[in-house]
Amino acid sequence: MYKLKKQLIENGFIKFQNLIDKKLLKKINELSSSFVLNQNIKEKKKQISTGSMISVEIDEIFLKLIVHKELMKAFKKIGYSNPKWSSGYIIGKVKNLVPLYWHTDWWAWDDPISFVPDPTMIFVMFYLTDTYKENGCLRVIPGSHLKYNKVHKSIKKHHSHYRLYKNPKDPVFQSVSDEIDVPSSLGDVIIGDGRLLHAAHPNLSNDTRIVITLWYYLNFDKLPDHIKASSQNHHKWPKNWTEKSKKILKNYFPQYSGDSKKIKWNRIRSS
Repeated sequence: MYKLKKQLIENGFIKFQNLIDKKLLKKINELSSSFVLNQNIKEKKKQISTGSMISVEIDEIFLKLIVHKELMKAFKKIGYSNPKWSSGYIIGKVKNLVPLYWHTDWWAWDDPISFVPDPTMIFVMFYLTDTYKENGCLRVIPGSHLKYNKVHKSIKKHHSHYRLYKNPKDPVFQSVSDEIDVPSSLGDVIIGDGRLLHAAHPNLSNDTRIVITLWYYLNFDKLPDHIKASSQNHHKWPKNWTEKSKKILKNYFPQYSGDSKKIKWNRIRSS
């Protein structure tokens, strides 16, 4: 446990190999591909860099990933036994799509909690095919979740601006000397600190490359009340799932009923 937690805190990410059943992932890939390929023109124009941002609320099958027993075991191995799921998206890049911009997923950069070693929020990535540089694998800057990096200086606008890919020469789309690629095989899971600078290569293959990204709060119950209250903007409770699925999800969903004042979201680190 100590070794894995140390790796997460120092590097900002961990890859667990062959964690999830491949049959399940292939089934999810088939369904996810249909959602990605059937997007309308308007939806595609909003997500030129990302490829797609389709909420996993769209189908109950994604509950199998959200509460997957092997994922929960992985959390325990890192040292977290009560994770709370917040949201998740189908992020699909069709062939020859542009790179994904450098960004962090964290939203409270004005708060002191952003600078403690332990992650407050993490991302979990399930790539639905073998993924490597040529078809758009993840790239990260190790340690950038804690240390200010030159790439932080280049991120000046909200995600919604960079998704439109208006300026291909913008530094947020470029490779940097301290980045590393994180390729993965079907069944692998990548867990990363939400503060970590990450991006993705363009998909230069002839196939659609899809990742399911989920976000969790590892110690939600122990977070300050103002963070709990503010994080509700990020939570996605599915409206159209069956009562059975909602009952299962309830045990993994963040709950806060206090009256603490929310803080302003800031997704851009300034120092």
